[in-house]
Amino acid sequence: MSRDEIRANLASWEADSAEYQARHAAQIGAWDQPLGWGTFVIPEDDVRALGDVDGMDALEYGCGAAQFGIKVAMRGARVTGLDFSANQLAAARPNMEQTGVRFPLVRADAERVPFADGSFDLVFCDHGVMGFADPLVTVPEVARILRPGGWLVFSSTTPFICVTWPQGEGPPGRELLRPYHGMHALTWDEEGTVE
Repeated sequence: MSRDEIRANLASWEADSAEYQARHAAQIGAWDQPLGWGTFVIPEDDVRALGDVDGMDALEYGCGAAQFGIKVAMRGARVTGLDFSANQLAAARPNMEQTGVRFPLVRADAERVPFADGSFDLVFCDHGVMGFADPLVTVPEVARILRPGGWLVFSSTTPFICVTWPQGEGPPGRELLRPYHGMHALTWDEEGTVE
């Protein structure tokens, strides 16, 4: 992504953080619910994407308010959260106070993470960085910070959804609105974000 695209995404997240957290609190902040993936909160115990995380050094890559990372830490991982939005990271502190789970939060651009090579056993992301940064940059960056045999585990929307999602208001539909092949980034006019 270009620096301008990264700045646009950052500006959007800084502006929308409080509303985003309020809009999704019942889903992503339900501490009495098991760890779950994606918008449908499919239980990790069914998916088994992470496996046994007990004792692992783990990075939540695009942690937002750290809800997912808190639940991974509850399973025994030593979590660090990374996000580039100061407002999202500020929203993590009340979540940590409420749950009693605390871990380091780092503000940084996911395309240039401030960690040494081989720092983590696991990098995970539930609709975080992998949708808002260039995978041609982030995947090699994750490979650099993973230890040998480490895992990158993430959930993301299928790129095909962008083919059917209208610019402006409205959910995805049944009409193909743009070509799939050659599509690398899509700017959402209403939000100013680039995916």
